[in-house]
Amino acid sequence: MYRLPPPGIWEALWLIIAARLLIPPDIGIPVPGINTYGLLTFHVPKWVFWLRPAGFGTAMLLLSGCYIRFCRELRSKKPLNSPDVTAWMRKYAHGASCPVYILQAASTPFAYGPFFPKIVLPEQEYSTLELEHILLHEWMHIRRGDLWKKVWMISAVMLNWYNPACWLMLTFFTRDMELACDAGVLRMLPEGGCAVYAEVLLDSYSKMHPATGMGIGFLSGGLQERIGEIMHQKKISYKAKISAVLVLCVLFLTAFAKNTVSAPDLVGKTEQEAKGVLTEQHYDFWTEVIR
Repeated sequence: MYRLPPPGIWEALWLIIAARLLIPPDIGIPVPGINTYGLLTFHVPKWVFWLRPAGFGTAMLLLSGCYIRFCRELRSKKPLNSPDVTAWMRKYAHGASCPVYILQAASTPFAYGPFFPKIVLPEQEYSTLELEHILLHEWMHIRRGDLWKKVWMISAVMLNWYNPACWLMLTFFTRDMELACDAGVLRMLPEGGCAVYAEVLLDSYSKMHPATGMGIGFLSGGLQERIGEIMHQKKISYKAKISAVLVLCVLFLTAFAKNTVSAPDLVGKTEQEAKGVLTEQHYDFWTEVIR
């Protein structure tokens, strides 16, 4: 059966979390309540505060190095101007400009370039059916704004490089993004297109060369899970869609909620005075260390 919730909901959830990680905590939706921030204080060595920017700079240098290598490999790409590509453009892209290239270093088809998107295919023979499905998948990534979503997610991970959960979030986001893209492609295919699309995916995996440098794009995500989702696609009811939207709204408000009650000022107070202030403002525990 088709899993609930659909992958698009998980994808939106990861984007909300990434937004919360990128936007300063002072920016949010004011919500009346008890503020628990600032109650737990402890001394941290000054050098610890330099770890985050130092790690961020190192991560950005490594990312820049990978990007430079990526651009160098793209220099050998060749434009693919075939009748099949032209026919596909007229059928699905509706005249939109999206150049298609062939690259020997690519191990899988992929789209790149948020501002001026392009599609790159490995240098191999494609049937008309294979080319149509592969291009449709990459075009769906472009239409859905997945290139910008990936930039947003990677920015959140780079800024919070020290948190293993962020790297795990990037992995889950990539998987759910591919599943949501597959679902979008299947909605554009005629009835019975699931089996053909799954067959193209399997055939692309069999032709992939693991030794090549670029392993992103069409073959991202787990093969078994993607095939299972493709073959068990079901139409989502309006009730399920409304419920999913409501859940995302609740999650958004929860992520961006900002308490309007400020933490009590306990500086300079004795332990007994601090207890009295915390009790008066309905704090159950006092954890401020009075020096």
